[in-house]
Amino acid sequence: MASATSAVDAVARAADEAALDLGTATLDRLAAYVALLQRHAAAANLVGTDDALRIARELVVDSARLVPFVAAHLGAEGSLVDVGAGAGLPGIPLLLALPRWTGTAVEPRERRRTFMALARRELDLTDRLRITDGRLDDDGLTATPPLAPARLLVSKAVFAPAEWLARARRVTAGGGGVGVFGAARELAPLAPSALAWSEYSVPQTTGGRVVALFGVEG
Repeated sequence: MASATSAVDAVARAADEAALDLGTATLDRLAAYVALLQRHAAAANLVGTDDALRIARELVVDSARLVPFVAAHLGAEGSLVDVGAGAGLPGIPLLLALPRWTGTAVEPRERRRTFMALARRELDLTDRLRITDGRLDDDGLTATPPLAPARLLVSKAVFAPAEWLARARRVTAGGGGVGVFGAARELAPLAPSALAWSEYSVPQTTGGRVVALFGVEG
C-alpha cells in the first residue's frame, strides 16, 4: 500500500534532509514525478516501492543532489545522457531542476521507455527529453540513431563506479563531466580526482553514499 505521505510533502522533506535549495517550482515538478512513479511502480515494475518518502529520498531527490555540482562546474545549459535510465533516474530529476538543459535517456527495456514517454508528456519535457534504445558497452555508446557526445553523462546502478567512470569518460564531450552515484566505500579511491564530491547518508538506509562529478579533458 502507498504511503499516506503526499508526494509534495515527501519531496519537501527529502530536500530539506539533503540541504538542497531547489526552489518551490522545482520541488513541485519533482513531486509530480514522484507521484507518477508511485502510480506506476507496481504495474510497470519500475522501482522497488510505492512509498512516496522512500521514492523521494532514495531515488528522485537523491538524483537531484548532483544539481549544484552541474550548475557550478558545467553551467546553466548543456546536454546530458542518462545511460541505463530505467524509469528516468537520474536524468529526469536533473532536467526538472536544470530547465535550460536537454537530455537523452538511453534504455534497452521497452517497458521502461514507455513509462519515460509518459513522464515526458506529464512533466512537460517533450522538447527537452529524447528517449532511445541503446546501451554503453565495450564498443562505446550505441543508440539508434547515434548520439553526439554530450556535456554530461550520468547513470545509476548500471556499472561499478570505477568502471562507469572509465567507460563514460570515453564518450563524453571534452570539457564535460561524468556524474557518479554510489556507495562511499566503493567510491573512496576516486575522491582525489573529483571536481566535486559529497558524502552523505539517507535516513532508514544503511551505509554512506557519495555523489560526485568528475571532469573530462578537452
